[in-house]
Amino acid sequence: MLFRSLTSSYGSSPGAIPIAIGIASASLAALVVASGTASVGVIYQDNFSGSSSAPLKGAALTVHNGISATWTADTVWKANGSVDESPSSSASYGNAYLSFKPTNGHIYTLSADVNATANAPGTTNSWIGLGFVTSEALGKPFYENAGPFILDYVPNSGSHIVTYTGLGLSGPHGYPYPRMGEQHLRMALDTRGARWTVRFADNGKALGSVYTYTTNPAIIAVSFGTFSATGQVRRFSLTSSSAPDPATRGVGSTSK
Repeated sequence: MLFRSLTSSYGSSPGAIPIAIGIASASLAALVVASGTASVGVIYQDNFSGSSSAPLKGAALTVHNGISATWTADTVWKANGSVDESPSSSASYGNAYLSFKPTNGHIYTLSADVNATANAPGTTNSWIGLGFVTSEALGKPFYENAGPFILDYVPNSGSHIVTYTGLGLSGPHGYPYPRMGEQHLRMALDTRGARWTVRFADNGKALGSVYTYTTNPAIIAVSFGTFSATGQVRRFSLTSSSAPDPATRGVGSTSK
């Protein structure tokens, strides 16, 4: 019943953001080209120190290593990383983007601490998520333009439900996580081979196996978003390494 519910709701509800990967140490050397497409170390990092009354759109990041980067975002997202869809009377999507094009030869790790806490009135299956995306489409279902992505659903019967998949991958895959509150969502996109792979994790737990693309997605941005949820995103991070990273090496090694 759980997987049937997830699969059916996925087609009509999901979308967004943003998700998932380890926050690299500030001591890592950041070698970033102007376009932000080739780098080693921290590419983007945001701790969302802005105001809950200010828009996220146009806000600068905590770390962006010389790249001219500000958030492109729907108005539901605030500068402190919060979203509040409680006044909404209908289902809606809200996304936030940073331009990014991966290059071959790297492991890109995308992560954030995400807490989806409530549905908008009259809606169900609300979520907050993150991912690599192929289009910067505001006000649209996030998953329609996503490469690998991971979503945190509002708790139901005491459990968060995390769904993960992406264009060109089988799925969606979902599992209940019996921990209330904030979830640390993480994904590692490996572009070192001819066919890219991705691994997913939630709170340090590997989700599924290593997933391999038959056709590599044309990623142009990293993103997080929501479907009619109230909650918050914290410690958003995109890092890169050109060699296996001990922090991601075991992610995805367990079976579903």
